[in-house]
Amino acid sequence: YEGAVKMKYVLILWVCSFIQGTVCMKPVEVPKLYDSWYQCSIEAHKESAKLLQRMGYASVNQYRIGTKYTCKVTDTS
Repeated sequence: YEGAVKMKYVLILWVCSFIQGTVCMKPVEVPKLYDSWYQCSIEAHKESAKLLQRMGYASVNQYRIGTKYTCKVTDTS
């Protein structure tokens, strides 16, 4: 209905090493808005796979690199 607040989601990713506990780099905000948590979450996994592939097999294994993410609500009213 008119005047309703349309919520969008912003994807935030962290690249982390899990060798001794969890040490993460500064978070990266993906410059795109998603219409649902579902869309944002699916994209998080796609972006994570791309990041790991760019880092390469050897580095990912050596440093036990993985990603964490969240989808932050933002209103677009």
